[in-house]
Amino acid sequence: MNQINGLSAILNEKFQWNKARMDCFARMLVEVIKARSVNLTEIALMFSGTAKMESNYRRIQRFLHDFNLDFNQLAWFVMALFGFLNTDYELVLDRTNWKWGKKTSIS
Repeated sequence: MNQINGLSAILNEKFQWNKARMDCFARMLVEVIKARSVNLTEIALMFSGTAKMESNYRRIQRFLHDFNLDFNQLAWFVMALFGFLNTDYELVLDRTNWKWGKKTSIS
């Protein structure tokens, strides 16, 4: 929980979200790093506490669905966090379209 409180404090300096949203986001970041995956089920399984995995999974879904995250602001924050603001860098994007049968899935 110390990791999440510390990360929440750092993130709150830049984003100023409410405490519940900030704690959920910080917890998701920590669990993504621990799980080494962005699979929501794996992240929900790693959430600490007494809530069921299904409740954690739904919490993550609600966070991602109901909240508009300013990705430009997040990108600048990450770059500042790692000291990349005053250096040259290249942006590389991968927009892969996967097909499963006849249905196209964009990831």
